[in-house]
Amino acid sequence: MRRRTVALPLAVGALLVALVLWFGLRPPAGGPHAGGPPGGMPPPLVEVAAATPRTIDITASAVGSVEAAESITVTSPVTGTVERLHFTEGQRVARGAPLVELDAAAEFAGLDAAQAELSDARRNLDRLTQLSGSGAVSRATLDQARARLATARARVDESRAGLDDRRITAPFAGTVGLAQVSPGAVVQPGDPITTLATVAQLKLAFRLPAQLLPRLRTGLPVRARAEGIAPELAGTVTRIDNTVDPATRSIAVEAALPDTPALRPGMFVTAEVVLETREALTVPEAAVLLEGDQSYVFTVDDAATAARTPVVLGERRDGVVEIRDGLAPGVRVVVAGVQKVMPGRPVTLPGGTPRTGAPGAPPGGAAP
Repeated sequence: MRRRTVALPLAVGALLVALVLWFGLRPPAGGPHAGGPPGGMPPPLVEVAAATPRTIDITASAVGSVEAAESITVTSPVTGTVERLHFTEGQRVARGAPLVELDAAAEFAGLDAAQAELSDARRNLDRLTQLSGSGAVSRATLDQARARLATARARVDESRAGLDDRRITAPFAGTVGLAQVSPGAVVQPGDPITTLATVAQLKLAFRLPAQLLPRLRTGLPVRARAEGIAPELAGTVTRIDNTVDPATRSIAVEAALPDTPALRPGMFVTAEVVLETREALTVPEAAVLLEGDQSYVFTVDDAATAARTPVVLGERRDGVVEIRDGLAPGVRVVVAGVQKVMPGRPVTLPGGTPRTGAPGAPPGGAAP
């Protein structure tokens, strides 16, 4: 009985060991390669683009305000009653065109009196000059007559200047704004009557960081964009201030803009000053990956094998990145599907397959 009790557990243990060995060494269903390592998966499908030389613009951006090249508030130099407005609101006028006429009845009367005095002084001088030839008139009397004539001429000029003050004209060609007065209104010196601006010659005023001053110069091209206005406006830097604002560490810049009917002084405009134009090697932004302070791309060789390649980046413009170091022109970089790429592993390109085998084929060329 004791022998049978000992032999039974030994037999059961041997049977369990045999079963474990059997199932552990038996290959899984589906063939010897089923459930194999990841190396048996097909290479990932990716899209690539070639590193391409292109011309890029190095720009500085700012938000500016449109201003008229010349702009004034039209005022009266004297006190008077508005008799007539010679303009309509929004009218373009030439230089010297009449804008406002004030009541000038008293000035006209004064001018008539001055001209009459001038005529009398001239006749008196002519008479005394004729008499001086016979010695009947002293030199002092003749000098007094000449002085009276000069005074009369000055009074005429003064009266005419008073009339000119009551005829307000445009000091330059431009567009008239809204009228601030009406006929019959009494205006004082400095009272606004209307505005005059040269909307045909506009300028864009903006500020740039002072560190850009060594790269700024007049004549640089400017690209301007205003909301609701198309296409993009092309201007030129015309003035750079000679001092830096100590509060903002920025410098004032002005650019000339073309005549655009939709632009008006006071509008906000986004400006880009083209500081430099140069040739650069570029790749799409989607190809660039960052890891800490290191930038890299995945390149694909002729065997469709991916490699991690460190690069030095430059400017970013219009969806592309400048590559200053690390790539040569024509090298293919992965731009889509990059998250599946492994260094040193093959990839599949659109419309083609890697040289290591077709997608889904058994490794090593084994028959299905």
